[in-house]
Amino acid sequence: MDKTEDKIEKKVVTAYLEAILLNLLREGESYGYDLIKRVLDYFGVMFSPSAVYPTLYALVENGYISQTEEGNKKMYSLTEKGKKERSNKINSCYEMFTKLKLFFEDEQNEYYIKENRIESVISKGFLLLSVE
Repeated sequence: MDKTEDKIEKKVVTAYLEAILLNLLREGESYGYDLIKRVLDYFGVMFSPSAVYPTLYALVENGYISQTEEGNKKMYSLTEKGKKERSNKINSCYEMFTKLKLFFEDEQNEYYIKENRIESVISKGFLLLSVE
């Protein structure tokens, strides 16, 4: 597996982590660790808690998600404001994923890699964002 491809794949997912988390929370409330595991299961990209929790805290600060305590665990859920923001972020993601897909599919492009994993991540992103 190409390390450059791994880095690009992680950067694509990282760039859209807020949108991904908001979209995962549309299914219902979830613990932070569960969200990390779902991102790994879906995209094959592992994030440490130190990468995901600041994003979750920022989403709480902006009022897009709420946080409740259950013992020593934090439970996150989507707010009404977060549902609207999710729609905005999905539109941005679609635009960028479309551009990225075209970029990596262009055989004239020096970054073209036939059947690469980056395309797979972008396709998974489309699928994840299209689920209502």
